[in-house]
Amino acid sequence: MRRVKACAVTLMAALAACGCIAASASGEESTKPFILPEPTEKSPLRFTWKAGKILIASELISIMCVTSSASGEFTSKRLGTISITLSKCAAGILTCTGEGSPTGVIEILNADLHLVGFTVAKSQVAGLAVKLAKSIKLSCGGFVLGGSAIALMDGLTSGKETKTFTALFHEAKSQQEFKECERDKEYCFSGEVHRKFSLNFEGAEVLPVGLELQGEVTLEKSAAFDF
Repeated sequence: MRRVKACAVTLMAALAACGCIAASASGEESTKPFILPEPTEKSPLRFTWKAGKILIASELISIMCVTSSASGEFTSKRLGTISITLSKCAAGILTCTGEGSPTGVIEILNADLHLVGFTVAKSQVAGLAVKLAKSIKLSCGGFVLGGSAIALMDGLTSGKETKTFTALFHEAKSQQEFKECERDKEYCFSGEVHRKFSLNFEGAEVLPVGLELQGEVTLEKSAAFDF
């Protein structure tokens, strides 16, 4: 019996050394965060949101929009698309319009959406990484808005079904507060280095931009976010 136990211990040590056991554990962790039941392209999880005042702030110019609406869908356990409309936008006395949009409107169309996880105040939280499909030229000052931003998903309990939550984009000193994520690792890291998610005014120089937006999100049907 002792020889069997000794062999078992030796085998476990060998598996650990080759990374077989660790790979299984890390593989399980790397699957988070995800949505349950898992959406598909044929059966997506659709959602809408509404928001009040929105601030797009930089060191050179700040744009205020009166209202915001959005719609989108998840088509897998983490991936989806979103389109956001910012209305009644102005930089001081200048009306601010996105190229190709009605006067005073900035439209962010078919942006990539990725469910991510990160840590805030030592707690695991879920977030939405939104990456613009293309840069948007603005009429006010000739600035071009591009890049990506992460929103905190507030009001969620991991694994518990819900139909509503709040998406919080928060700016601090004209930059996004949340610039990095931790899960899933393949999306949030480039090798061992965190990928940076930031909105920018693009041109001869890249100018960081902060987005302040609180969107009240309503899901088409109940779902759980496991993070």
